[in-house]
Amino acid sequence: MKYTRLRNLMSGQGQPRLEDITALATAYPEYAYWLVYGEELPESGQVSPLSKHTN
Repeated sequence: MKYTRLRNLMSGQGQPRLEDITALATAYPEYAYWLVYGEELPESGQVSPLSKHTN
């Protein structure tokens, strides 16, 4: 994923595509469930970036 695409998504200037979510989930597998569903499964190691930073 190009930096400009990620920057646009993070600033709300576009909708994420399946390819975007797949690329992020591949790069950060511990966030995959959170990326797709917006929920955490800490017992399975699936957390959000905020939870990981807090812990």
